[in-house]
Amino acid sequence: MENTEPKKLGGGLLTIVIINMILYILSICGSIIILITSNSANEEVRNALASTNPTEITINLILSIVLVISLILILLKQSWCLYLFYYYNC
Repeated sequence: MENTEPKKLGGGLLTIVIINMILYILSICGSIIILITSNSANEEVRNALASTNPTEITINLILSIVLVISLILILLKQSWCLYLFYYYNC
C-alpha cells in the first residue's frame, strides 16, 4: 500500500517561517521608505538619514525579497527552498 497522506509542515517550522516572513516584509517596507525619503527636501530627514548608504539598503531589499519568496515556497512544501533560505540567511 502506498502512503497517500498529504505532506504536512511541522508546527515549529511553520511558526519560524511565519515569524521570519513578517520580519522580512517589515524590512522590505522599511527599506523602501528609507530609499524614498533619502531624496527628501526636508533637512531634518536628510540629517537623520545621512549615515545610510543607498547601495547597502538596495542589497538588503533584494535579499529580503529573495528570502520572502523562499519562505513562500517553503509554505508550498518545496523542500529545496530550505537550502535557499539557509544559504541567504546565514
